[in-house]
Amino acid sequence: MTKTVSLNGIPEDEKHRERLKRRIVKVSDALHDLNDRQLLNRSPLARLTYVQEFAKEHYQDALYPRGIALREILVYCIDRIVNEMSSDPGLSRPC
Repeated sequence: MTKTVSLNGIPEDEKHRERLKRRIVKVSDALHDLNDRQLLNRSPLARLTYVQEFAKEHYQDALYPRGIALREILVYCIDRIVNEMSSDPGLSRPC
């Protein structure tokens, strides 16, 4: 099995894993700060275009509009995951 090597010499699959790890850390940090609008407002995820547009549309006059928007988006995603997993017999019981 050969690995594709990019111009900087790092195997593509290794670069992909590192990007994925950084994204996981960002999401994990945001979930940890879920009830702190101020910290969420400073999260790198709050700078995502979708979050900024959602904040502008729904929370323009709020103190931490991106933090509130990011929290709402995260909670929505968590609810979807819980609902989808509830149909799996092995995952349907609470922790």
